[in-house]
Amino acid sequence: MGKGSSNYSDVNKRCEKLSTMLNQKIPKICRGVYLKQSHYNQGVTDNMMLIEVGANENTYEEVQNSLNILAMVLDEYLSA
Repeated sequence: MGKGSSNYSDVNKRCEKLSTMLNQKIPKICRGVYLKQSHYNQGVTDNMMLIEVGANENTYEEVQNSLNILAMVLDEYLSA
C-alpha cells in the first residue's frame, strides 16, 4: 500500500477490508497491509491495488492454495 498515492485513504480502506475478509476465511492467511511511501499503481484508477502472493519461504503448493482462497474471497469482495 503506497502512502504516496493521492488515493491512499480509499485504497487503504479497500485493502484492509480484503485483508479482513481473507483472515475471516482462513485465520492469518494474510499477513496484513504493508505501508510504503511509494504510490505503486494506485494513482492509475480509483480501484487499483497491488496484491502479492507468497514469499521466498513459501512452496509452490502453498502459493497455489493461497491463490484459490484469494480467488474465492475476491469473488465475494467484488460481488458485495
